[in-house]
Amino acid sequence: MKSIRFEHIEKSYGKNTVIRDLNLEIRSGERVILLGPSGCGKTTTLRMISGLESVTSGNLYMGGEVVNDVDSGDRNVAMVFQNYALFPHMSVYKNIAFGLRTYKLKKDAVREKVSRIMHVLELDGLQDRLPRELSGGQRQRVALARAAVKQADYFLLDEPLSNLDAQLRVQARKELVRLHEMYHPTFVYVTHDQIEAMTIGQKVVLMYRGDIQMADTPYNIYYRPANVFTARFIGSPPMNIVPGRLTGREVLAGDFHIPLTDPWLKRLERYQGQELLLGIRPEEMRLTMNADSEGLRVTPKYIENYGNRLGVYCMLGDAECIASVEQGSGLSFTGRIFLVIPPDKISFFDPKTEENLGYPVEYLPAEGDALWDAEQKLSGNIHKERIH
Repeated sequence: MKSIRFEHIEKSYGKNTVIRDLNLEIRSGERVILLGPSGCGKTTTLRMISGLESVTSGNLYMGGEVVNDVDSGDRNVAMVFQNYALFPHMSVYKNIAFGLRTYKLKKDAVREKVSRIMHVLELDGLQDRLPRELSGGQRQRVALARAAVKQADYFLLDEPLSNLDAQLRVQARKELVRLHEMYHPTFVYVTHDQIEAMTIGQKVVLMYRGDIQMADTPYNIYYRPANVFTARFIGSPPMNIVPGRLTGREVLAGDFHIPLTDPWLKRLERYQGQELLLGIRPEEMRLTMNADSEGLRVTPKYIENYGNRLGVYCMLGDAECIASVEQGSGLSFTGRIFLVIPPDKISFFDPKTEENLGYPVEYLPAEGDALWDAEQKLSGNIHKERIH
């Protein structure tokens, strides 16, 4: 068993508390991403797992045992740092083999393990080079190989791709997933890059100011955000958040009347006459020139070119919104244009707590379809209950 469990964990430096009442369970062999802005506590959380940081209060369980006072060297962890931390005077081979030699393995066993991991990470032929003779991508792969060759129960990574260019990052993400699928360690990865989080993680733990905002599958994090922070942090461009009031069968946002379907009216009936925050992803907002579409007439204010898509900015009430449309859609942005908001793509949030108000059952994935099955397989134990 290689599980990790945080039970009411706090971490303080003097009077400064950086982690507050952290409760989180990571399943054995799970691939988990700690995501959030700088200073949110994600690296501190990782370092507590590794034993490089102590726990101020609460209990940290690894493999079902409390490890608060267990030394880092006795936790069976392998760690990859942001700066790679290679030994500059050692060759590639000796850097990778260094950790194995502490286990006093025979030379033939060390050679076999190092050769295998070098082949997997495409480092063949580089065994005699020093780190200064390698490219950034090669140094990153050596650091991964040095950690992976130990086949430790816990594989911990602290922003290991941040020094690579965009093209190398894409390749490195594939290598990380492949390494995990080969050895199945419990995999905990720290990043502030949401693309890395969504492409690598089976579960994403979004943190802010020492608290978990949401812990769930990438799909739910994106399409069913637990709160406004999650909605705005995830996505590029982020989710549109529009203030409005539920009146009758509509949400009023300035002069705009946004009609609601029966499932939404039933779900939100206790919020009649109250202020709400409406959220919708830019790519889910449809633009049309058809006046019969029952859409909302808007005037484009600004257009961004993303290459394959356009970002069209407009005002919806007092809020600036962005709709993402495909290039070559045939839209004319100098004439009349209408905005259509699909009801099954909307999220609603409480304006005071900024918490998600849930979804009609009709708009959730149905049990038995591929999306539902994938979510159930990947989700495991989550911080917040599934939003419905």
